[in-house]
Amino acid sequence: MPELPDVEGFRRVVVEHALGRPVRDVVVFDAAILHGASPQELAAALRGRRFARADRHGKWLLLRFEDHAAPTGEDRPAAPADGNPAVPAPAPVDGDGVAGAGRVPGGPVLALHFGMTGSLRWQAPPDRRRGHRHDRVRIVLDEGELRFRDQRKLQGIWLAEDERGVDELLAGQGPDAATLDFRDFDARLPPSRRAVKAALIDQGVLAGIGNLLADEMLWRAGIHPDRSLARLTPPSGGRCTASCGGCSRRRSRPAGFPTRRAG
Repeated sequence: MPELPDVEGFRRVVVEHALGRPVRDVVVFDAAILHGASPQELAAALRGRRFARADRHGKWLLLRFEDHAAPTGEDRPAAPADGNPAVPAPAPVDGDGVAGAGRVPGGPVLALHFGMTGSLRWQAPPDRRRGHRHDRVRIVLDEGELRFRDQRKLQGIWLAEDERGVDELLAGQGPDAATLDFRDFDARLPPSRRAVKAALIDQGVLAGIGNLLADEMLWRAGIHPDRSLARLTPPSGGRCTASCGGCSRRRSRPAGFPTRRAG
């Protein structure tokens, strides 16, 4: 199941291959994966627009686009060293600091949630064929394409017209777990009879942690998953916070995602 580190890997795939490039076409193989837009509406909203930002909040990947379509055949601007954003854009506002998160006013936002079996893959050059039977959507660029692949289709892709739509979509999410220091982390887990693992995987408490990451964090911190929050001492809480950052950095590797063939 994709969790915070996995989605960060998907974000880096977009940063490396897609930022600054205009969308040439959107091909939907399975409309059931879409929420809030038909295949035709999705294609109309994205075609011709450049990828402006790739942000992450918990298990959500947020792809922000410029508020106007790029002229046909326009070359891609040079990307800065830090990779994000890679095109001239309005200054981000209300950024939450998650993986370079910020907002580009005016453009649509594509929100991807990978459920239990989803992934985002880069394929170059573009291939008109469906390829893998679980590929659901192709986002076609000049030199390659992003493919959203998902076997079980438990979540999918949402199209938000603006930042208000993003806020509504993420309204139930807690802060991103990877951005919290010990004090903030501790504040999200006040003493109670609730088991520490149950609290960690509650997306309304901390966004991004799932079963696998919680188990690894607690093992590294030496904390039993069933220990109540009331028995979580400051030293053990600090170890839990540190293990969250360590696990996230160690597992956030896009190398496992193909850059040539998506089949």
